[in-house]
Amino acid sequence: MAGRPSIYSDEISVEICRRLAGGESLRAICRDDVMPAEGTVRGWAIDDREGFSAHYARARDIGLDCKADEVMEIAFSDSEDVQRDRLKFDAVRWYLSKLAPKRYGEAQHHEPVFVPIETRDVNMIDLARRIAWVLTQAAEAKQIEGQAEAVE
Repeated sequence: MAGRPSIYSDEISVEICRRLAGGESLRAICRDDVMPAEGTVRGWAIDDREGFSAHYARARDIGLDCKADEVMEIAFSDSEDVQRDRLKFDAVRWYLSKLAPKRYGEAQHHEPVFVPIETRDVNMIDLARRIAWVLTQAAEAKQIEGQAEAVE
C-alpha cells in the first residue's frame, strides 16, 4: 500500500482548492485516503509551496460564499427538523462571522463618545492628549459607520 501522498503535486493542489471552493472543509477533504494529511496541506500553504498559498486562500474565500449560500438554503428549507436546521443555521452563520467579519458579521453602530473637557488646571499637553483621544474615537466611529454602510 502506497499510503497518503505527502509530496506536493499540481493535481492534488488543484483538487484540494476545488473542493475548498465548493465549501468543503480541509479536514473533510483530508479524510480521503488519496489526499495528504491535513498538516501536510497546511504546511504547503504556510511554506507557499509553488504558489499554493494564494490559491489556497482564494479557495477558502470562495468556500465562505458557498457557506453563505448554505445558510440561505437552510433558512428557506421546508425541513421537518426545525431545531436541527436552527442549529446548522446558527453554526454556519457564526463560522462566517468569525472568519469574515466584515462580510458576514453583524454591523456594529457606535455612537461617538464625547468627553467634556474641564478647562481649569489643565495644561496644554493634557489638553492635546484629550483632544487627540476624542478625535481618534470620532474617526473610529466614522470608519465603523462606513464599513457598515458598505456591507448594507
